[in-house]
Amino acid sequence: MADRLTNLRNLGFRPNNILDVGAYVGRWTEVTRRIFPEAKFLMVEAQESKRELLNAIVAGARGQAQVDIALVGSTPGEATFYEMETGSSMYPEMTAVPRTKVTKQRTTIDEVVARNGIEQIDFAKLDVQGAELDVLAGGTKLLKTCELFLLEASVAPYNEGAPLIADVVAFMSQKGFRLFDLCEIKRARSTNFVLQVDLLFARSDRDMSRGWSPA
Repeated sequence: MADRLTNLRNLGFRPNNILDVGAYVGRWTEVTRRIFPEAKFLMVEAQESKRELLNAIVAGARGQAQVDIALVGSTPGEATFYEMETGSSMYPEMTAVPRTKVTKQRTTIDEVVARNGIEQIDFAKLDVQGAELDVLAGGTKLLKTCELFLLEASVAPYNEGAPLIADVVAFMSQKGFRLFDLCEIKRARSTNFVLQVDLLFARSDRDMSRGWSPA
């Protein structure tokens, strides 16, 4: 993952504001801060139990990071959420791993970005265990202004009812983005087949073959 993000920097990409949805304990933000130290980060995480860990990252970021504990989806309202550490999602994981089913208030990512005083996100990472398209459905402004998206997508069914990689690529194409890099491949332990892939999308009208220059 870090090498692909470093490649973006080497191409000239310099985001001002980076969004980390599904921040969990903030590891992705910590890695990415080292690559883009001038950027400001907003970490969004649905699990209240991670607040203290994420606040510690904020404290060490010297004004360059914020955290918002919120469940985000397509629309505001109540939602069923399955808490199971890294596998927590609105879509239940199709494994025997124990989880706690709870009801939470859901908001949209556009609302979360706005209430944190951020005008525009330049780079958004979404790792929400199958709910990526739900989050983007509530991100009308985000889709209009963001330059790059890093999305986790499943090749094989892993979360019940969640979209698969073809659905994610088709959705992003419809919104004016094209796939241009694979950042990480995760394989099933039992078969070693590809299970999930982290996909990097850029706006369709941007020629990435010539590096990065301001639009």
